[in-house]
Amino acid sequence: MGRAVLLFVGLAGCGLNDVVRYASHDYTSMVGTETFELVDVELLDDGSTQSFQCTVEWQLTAEPKDIPDFCEDCEFVFAVRLSRTSGDSTSESGLCGGLLGDGRAEMSYNYAYDRRGGYMMVYYGGDYIEWSQATFEGDTLSYRYGVRDVDASPYGYPGYVFTYYWTGQATVE
Repeated sequence: MGRAVLLFVGLAGCGLNDVVRYASHDYTSMVGTETFELVDVELLDDGSTQSFQCTVEWQLTAEPKDIPDFCEDCEFVFAVRLSRTSGDSTSESGLCGGLLGDGRAEMSYNYAYDRRGGYMMVYYGGDYIEWSQATFEGDTLSYRYGVRDVDASPYGYPGYVFTYYWTGQATVE
């Protein structure tokens, strides 16, 4: 189980809300699954539909990393390894083809991102950037990103319905 120690640092002219942060964490592992689903349905002129879709699932394992100073509200940081366990694509054009392998990322959970609540953050370009809404309750991390069954007509794609959806769930200990 994780342990967090609150650290209060006094600085002249600063309130406690400005300087309170978690200082140490004893998380040692993260194990779970991540899934990506893409569906693109096109309404053809004759009234029929054409569908392109793919679903990919990965086993997620991770090792802890030190929390850098610039990730003030991060509960933890992990070096994540994704190993594809299943995946298919019905698109002749190779839709999702780039996702049908293994992957690596550095991810963190920020419990108070921009005062909007929990977010998964991904290390990119020297900083952690917002990736998806997330919850971390007990030892369970859950996250999701994207949309499902959206009518694309208002966005200039009449007759299209699409899904672009990532989900993940992991046990963090």
